[in-house]
Amino acid sequence: MLLVVYFVIVIVYSIIVYFAFVHSHLTYGIEVYANTTANHLSKLNVLNNRLLRIVQKKSIKTHNNDLYKSYFTFHLQLLHQFNMLLYMHNYVYHRNELPVVFSTYFEENKAIYKKNTRPL
Repeated sequence: MLLVVYFVIVIVYSIIVYFAFVHSHLTYGIEVYANTTANHLSKLNVLNNRLLRIVQKKSIKTHNNDLYKSYFTFHLQLLHQFNMLLYMHNYVYHRNELPVVFSTYFEENKAIYKKNTRPL
């Protein structure tokens, strides 16, 4: 019983350590730096996969998707897409909560065209 509690605590703290020291650095500014080709991000992807393997104590033969699924996170390209979708959602629906510099970041169609361009 005590051994099971120990393993649960180790798993929980390994998740906390990963999200505190690795995931937070990956997500900071990902909208800017990850907007490049996969070739430029390959070293960062490999490093992230290696760190996930170390923290989870998995073998090198473990598939990458299993590593990400067990920690409920995405690989770098999907993390970038997810953060961009969050940004666009906030821009469309919660623009007043974004910094002022983003209030006129995009130009909407209703500001360009005076007539309705959608077919009925």
